[in-house]
Amino acid sequence: MSLPIESFDHWFTTHPPKLAFKGSTQDDFESWHQQLYTRLYEMSGLTRMEDWQCEPQVESVLQEDRDDHTMELLNITTAPNYTMPVAVLRPKGNGPFVPMVALHGHGRGYVDVLGDYDDKTGEKKVAQHNYAYATEAVKQSYIVFAPDKRGFGTRAGDGSQCVDLTTAAIAMGISLIGIHTWDNMRMIDYLQTRDDVKPGPVGCIGLSGGGGGTLWLAAMDDRIGAAVISGHLANYANGLFAHICNVVPNVLEWADRSDIAGLIAPRPLFIESASEDECFSRERAVSAYEKLCNIYVAADARNKLDIEYFEGRHEWSGRMAWPWLKRWLITD
Repeated sequence: MSLPIESFDHWFTTHPPKLAFKGSTQDDFESWHQQLYTRLYEMSGLTRMEDWQCEPQVESVLQEDRDDHTMELLNITTAPNYTMPVAVLRPKGNGPFVPMVALHGHGRGYVDVLGDYDDKTGEKKVAQHNYAYATEAVKQSYIVFAPDKRGFGTRAGDGSQCVDLTTAAIAMGISLIGIHTWDNMRMIDYLQTRDDVKPGPVGCIGLSGGGGGTLWLAAMDDRIGAAVISGHLANYANGLFAHICNVVPNVLEWADRSDIAGLIAPRPLFIESASEDECFSRERAVSAYEKLCNIYVAADARNKLDIEYFEGRHEWSGRMAWPWLKRWLITD
């Protein structure tokens, strides 16, 4: 029996995105890149958010010693009347250190990617998704910035904030993923002012919704010098966005996820896809990756794109991603 969401199949097959990449040369890539970047920057609401530009104000909330690193909790002003909580994990020893942004997905906020928990539910979630990649990153000698995005963690508030915030954003003609991207861009503004941060490219990693945040941040901000998208790169099918906060109004008229990821080219990009991912299927991930390869070939950057297909469910792997990140970010 056909389900209501499956009734959109005909639309998907007869209305391909207008800016899906169809070229083969570097000139094709550069022309397409500019068109799609401009379109998505505006559609996501980032153009309108430029009115939010303000001087970042930073308040230190907590400092804590954690064996081989220190943790500082900050509140960073990213827009008028809004501050974003950020956990900063700093290796011990002399800096400066290569910066890494670690984005969380749906769940408890940055405590997930720190691997922190205070009950069995939190412990199970961290273990199930191999979630503590922010803590793993600081062990790899990165200085790590792990924010709580709006609607989650310490900024969850009451009710279903993901739905409420998305609905409000769409009503204003912007998007929640655009707002998250804006906040993360302002966090990069801040981290680049720190003496313990090495000047140069910033890394970005994320699983699930964190992979979606990585996708958009790296696509919209070329200060991201290398990115790992885990459990998220899968082209849309049957209307499967997985979560409403991934929605940008009218996005499918112009681009699929592989096209958005193609905006990261020619910068290094690594993809992780689990065999039994219940949110972003292997079949859709393979389709997206094949299209993404074509974009990287045209950008003359095929050596900067790679993927790990691993056995597992909706989880972070890191087995190939960590040495791959080191190759591109740790140059000394």
